[in-house]
Amino acid sequence: MENPPVSSISFVIRLFVEDVGSCGERRWRGTIQHVPSGDQVSVKTLAGVTEFIEVYLRRLGIGLSGGVDDRDARDRGLET
Repeated sequence: MENPPVSSISFVIRLFVEDVGSCGERRWRGTIQHVPSGDQVSVKTLAGVTEFIEVYLRRLGIGLSGGVDDRDARDRGLET
């Protein structure tokens, strides 16, 4: 029996670090773009990134998981 085809979704995430004020405070902002459609939004929080991605996952009938797969995180040397 063959495996079903894998669906993929491509996004481009651009992050920018800005200096704010004279005390050296920094913050980030960014944009996320859905590559096939060209849809793009500005984001200032990680929640904004995940909300944008979740729209496209739902269209494929996929819910957003709770986070990074622990096994994958360990393989990449990340703490979970």
